[in-house]
Parts: sequence; structure tokens; C-alpha cells
Amino acid sequence: MNYGIIIYHSNENTIYNNHIINGWDEGIQLIKSSNNIVSKNTVGDRRGYGIHIGEESENNYINSNILNNITYSCLLIDGNNNSVYKNNISNSDCGIELFIDSKNNDIYKNEIKSCNFGIELAGAISNNIHRNNIINCNHGVYYYWFSYYNKI
Repeated sequence: MNYGIIIYHSNENTIYNNHIINGWDEGIQLIKSSNNIVSKNTVGDRRGYGIHIGEESENNYINSNILNNITYSCLLIDGNNNSVYKNNISNSDCGIELFIDSKNNDIYKNEIKSCNFGIELAGAISNNIHRNNIINCNHGVYYYWFSYYNKI
């Protein structure tokens, strides 16, 4: 299975209590989709990304998911104004990655364990990152490539 669930140009959906194990690419992906809830899903053993909140995806709530054994990022965010909280993330190159021009996202109360990078900001602007537990990672918060105005 390459992709688990893809939501494209769709709003106000709930993705709840799914198990997406093994495969390539994204487990769950939102593209140009807003006001969705992604909650209590398990995504593991993926060779791509666990959950990807893609371009032009705004005001989504990503909470209480279990993401583990993901090759790249467990949670990749390209969108704006999303809330990411209470996720359990482990064994990945990167726990949570805020990518180019991701703005005004609220990242809090996540548990991130045994990743190379706990939280990575690459071109991220004005995000709020607080009250996360980052345990046993090589780099807790890695901040680079024109990232600015973020609160950590």
C-alpha cells in the first residue's frame, strides 16, 4: 500500500481511529483541505511520512495519534493555522517537521521519543511550540533555513 488516506480539496472531515501500517509514502495526507480532524489514528512502519498536512491546508486539528517507525517525518506540516497536540511520536528521522512557509501553527503537548530530530523548523514562520516532551532524540529542536518569529 503506497498511501493510506488522502484528503484532497475537502473540508470538515473527521479521520478517526484508523490503523495504517506498512507501506510507502504518506499514511494520512491532507492537501488543500481545511477544518478537518485527524484523531486517534495509528500510523507505523512507513517508508515515507506518517501524517502530512500539505500546502494550503489550514485550521486542521491533529491530535492523539500514534506515529512510529516512520523513515522521514512522522508529522510533516506545510500548511497554516493548524493545531497539533497530544500525539505520541517515536522512532523516526524527524518527529514533527514544520516546512517552508508553514505559519501560525500551534504545536503542543506532544511526546516525541527516539528520533534524530524531535522538532525541525525549516523555513517556518510565526509558529507556537510549547509544552512538548522530547526524549532520547539526537537534536531536540532544530531551527534553520530562514525560520523566524517562532515561539519555542
